[in-house]
Amino acid sequence: MSEKKLNDYLDKTTNKHIKSLDKQPFNEIDGVVLSRISNLHFENTGIDMASGGSKTIEMIHKEMTDPNYGNAAAKESYNRMSEADRYFFDLVADNPRYKNMELSDFVCDPIKNNTNSDIFNSIGKGSNEEQFAAVTIKYTQNGKTYNFVSYRATDSSLEGWIEDLCMLYKPTTQAQSDSVAYMNYIAEHTQGSIVGGGHSKGGNVAIYSAITTSEDIQNRIIKVDNYDG
Repeated sequence: MSEKKLNDYLDKTTNKHIKSLDKQPFNEIDGVVLSRISNLHFENTGIDMASGGSKTIEMIHKEMTDPNYGNAAAKESYNRMSEADRYFFDLVADNPRYKNMELSDFVCDPIKNNTNSDIFNSIGKGSNEEQFAAVTIKYTQNGKTYNFVSYRATDSSLEGWIEDLCMLYKPTTQAQSDSVAYMNYIAEHTQGSIVGGGHSKGGNVAIYSAITTSEDIQNRIIKVDNYDG
């Protein structure tokens, strides 16, 4: 689905066609939307893995955009996003189907940034090629809890494109290693079913994490949405 079509869908449902997940169950377009969310910048919003915090999409957007609410650092994260990303996030945060979903456990380049070293391990040579980010999105449907593990696509950084090339000949890249560690962490710290998803490289590492994690965790994964990965 193109960016324009996705935004048109979000605009249309926000205005008049939106239904709750209880009335219209989670579908492929929802997977596209939630997979796209990990491409956004959530630094300084209080939902990183280290803090253990969680907030609704609507609340995070308010902290980022309302001049009378939140903090300057969160607003800087919003300003770091591309115009297309900001527009997408504006639509999602105003959409009744998505705005009350909770985001948590955001992480970005943990090896490069030396964060969460108790969870993520360097693969050694090639770890400097890391380009990885993920966030977990919790939603409920008919009284059941689901945790959508969203992995970021290739970004515009040099490391991102180098790591893409490394996938052609290396058995494991740093992002793939990170994805498994992240999946294991989320499974340990959440209840309910797990869904994985991502666009492009995000889809690749979503698949990688699902097939590489333990059998116990695989039994909780109900599906993986891989969009062009």
